[in-house]
Order: sequence, then structure tokens, then C-alpha cells
Amino acid sequence: MPPKDWSQAIHDASQRAIAKRYVEAYKYVTAPHIIQKGTSPMSSSKVYVITSGCYSDYHIVRIFSTKELADQFCNKYSRPDPWEEYSIEEHTLDNSIPEQLTDTYVQLKPDGSVMNTWTKQRFSDDPLPSRRITLYHNGAMSIHIAAQPNREKAIKAAQDLRAAYLAQEAGIS
Repeated sequence: MPPKDWSQAIHDASQRAIAKRYVEAYKYVTAPHIIQKGTSPMSSSKVYVITSGCYSDYHIVRIFSTKELADQFCNKYSRPDPWEEYSIEEHTLDNSIPEQLTDTYVQLKPDGSVMNTWTKQRFSDDPLPSRRITLYHNGAMSIHIAAQPNREKAIKAAQDLRAAYLAQEAGIS
């Protein structure tokens, strides 16, 4: 069984990806409105996206060219309600065309044998998942192997990580 926060982690990652693609898709449309007077659009390589909500209520509120403006906006309009507080996400514009990578996830049974594997595509500038190893209540685990499309190599790497994790937990390493 997946951990309780598994679906939340997937949802959060998907919402961040949506926000990132929103910024990329609309950067040329919004750039004249977010660049401070007297600067050129190419002088700012980052934008600061104000977001609010979670799950289906997650949305972009505003986009700013500087962290200072984003902070000022949040300070001026923040609400005490935690469901409506603003978050600032930093996105790089025109960084480069990212490379597409294939990550492999390996799900291991409690005895270390392979239960399941799957792959997921991501771009090289996407953040990696916050957890590399997900433990299940029955002793099974799911292990994320970044940028490894080869199933056999991913399984070997996952089993090595499992062994290192178990050794550390037992106080051996």
C-alpha cells in the first residue's frame, strides 16, 4: 500500500508542473506587464509566481519580475486563513531547452525482490522528488532512480540503496 501522503505528493508535483508550464506558455504575453519600467524583458531571467490554494483550488494569483515585489504583494495582501495564504514560486525564464530524462521507480517487496517497476518522463530542470525512498507499512519500499531508463540497472541501483538503507537503520553503516 502506498503511504498516506503519496497521492498528495503526486498532486503537488503535478500542480508545480502545471504552474511551470503556465509560466512558460504565457511568459511572452505577460512579460510586458511584469517587467519594471526601464528594464528590458531579457534583463530578468527569473519570475516570481504568487500561488494560492491546494488541490483543485491551486491557482496562480500574480507574476512578478523581482522577489522584492512578490514579497511586498504577499505582505500587503496575505490573509490569516491558511487555506488562502500566498506562496512564492521562483521560475527561470529562457534558461535553455531542457533535456528530457527518464526516471525509473522500483517497488521492492519486503524480502528485496522486485514487485513492480515503472518509468516517468521529466525535464532536466524539473525538481527531483523530495523523497528517494518511500517505505510502506508492510516493509515494502518504492525507490526513485533518477535519469535511469534501463530497467535492470535501475533494479540493481534500487536494491543497493535498499541494502544501504537497511544497514543504516540497523546501525551497521
